[in-house]
Amino acid sequence: MKRWKVCCVAAGLLIVSGCGKSEPSVAGTVFLDGDPLPSGRIRFVPVEGTPGPDAGAVIDEGKYSITKGLTTGKYRVEIHGTQESTLRKERDPLTPIRLIPAEVESIPPEYNAKSQLVQAVEAGSNSADFVLTRSRKGK
Repeated sequence: MKRWKVCCVAAGLLIVSGCGKSEPSVAGTVFLDGDPLPSGRIRFVPVEGTPGPDAGAVIDEGKYSITKGLTTGKYRVEIHGTQESTLRKERDPLTPIRLIPAEVESIPPEYNAKSQLVQAVEAGSNSADFVLTRSRKGK
């Protein structure tokens, strides 16, 4: 009977303490031209033999947090953001032509479609901040 109690206590401790490594997560801040990115999205795409699907999150006031879907390994990082641009015309069958703000990509392609950003993810909590800059040409 004593052995049974010892086994139950040991099993309970394993359950409470956890038997394996925690699922990886990543959180951080995205800056664009020195300021936190107001809104956007971030995506981690597995590379170099990293198993699993991609994972992502919304960026709000520069902050993001990915708590599910990651495995340990290397990821290519894609960052997108939008900003209001000049007004564009829109036709509505019930009203005359009206002007509405157009949303345009605010992040250069070298940080999304042509991204070369790579981030390693390890077990447990990871921190990854990204400092992006736009080309000053034409400004």
